Amino acid sequence: EKGEDQKLIAVIKSDPRWDEVRDLHDIEDHVKREIQQFFETYKELENKVQSTPGSTPVVLPMSDPPAVPNLGSPKVSSVGKKRKWATIKGWYDRKGAIELLQAAYEAYEPCPAGLGTFPRMRRLNIGDHSPNIVNAMVRASKGTNIKHEVLGKVGLLKVEKVLHSAVVYPGDLCSIPQTLAEDGKAVECLCLSVFPLPLGCIVQLRVVALLNLEDQSGPNVKVIGVPDEEPRLGEYQDLDSVPMHVQKEVSEFFNTYKNL
Repeated sequence: EKGEDQKLIAVIKSDPRWDEVRDLHDIEDHVKREIQQFFETYKELENKVQSTPGSTPVVLPMSDPPAVPNLGSPKVSSVGKKRKWATIKGWYDRKGAIELLQAAYEAYEPCPAGLGTFPRMRRLNIGDHSPNIVNAMVRASKGTNIKHEVLGKVGLLKVEKVLHSAVVYPGDLCSIPQTLAEDGKAVECLCLSVFPLPLGCIVQLRVVALLNLEDQSGPNVKVIGVPDEEPRLGEYQDLDSVPMHVQKEVSEFFNTYKNL
């Protein structure tokens, strides 16, 4: 915003992993795109004007979301893969999140074996105090860029994806057992923890909000919650108690994390 700026790109001389990087053409194209996207977007939230969230649903205090691609004729990259994208549709309060979880729980019970992220893990239930407080399994820890999937037959975690952009998860990405979302998997949630939670652990999540978004595969939702036993987040009870900047940070992540 102050005019032209330049960044020197370098590698650690004593690290043998970078011995072959001597000039610009030695840097992988994706790494250059990742760096470029980072510097094009990392100040985005500094330019947003805060506003007070309203009732359900809440219109985000963001600029207009990108146009949704035509799902009937998806764009194809040079390697023949369907273009991935995501866009925020709005926020819902705690009531909307609880209604979604209740419906997802009811949809899970009659579903055929093999559907859902937890098809064989019957011992892991949604929790005795659901849908207000639910069990959630961490699949990507806060501050990391690696998401895992659950191998239902053996209960182990497998690397599902590594984020291609220069971003990290703003909270712990989890799945809620005994739920079935529209995509045939368990409902995902973002746990706004103070510290990163260990991968694969179970957290008792207090539900506070719901983020409604859409991606290249169709409608998508993320339940937003906090660890119920975390006293530092005791005031997080509903959407209006989540700081506006945290809402914007989460929105910015899901709006951009598939760009590359």
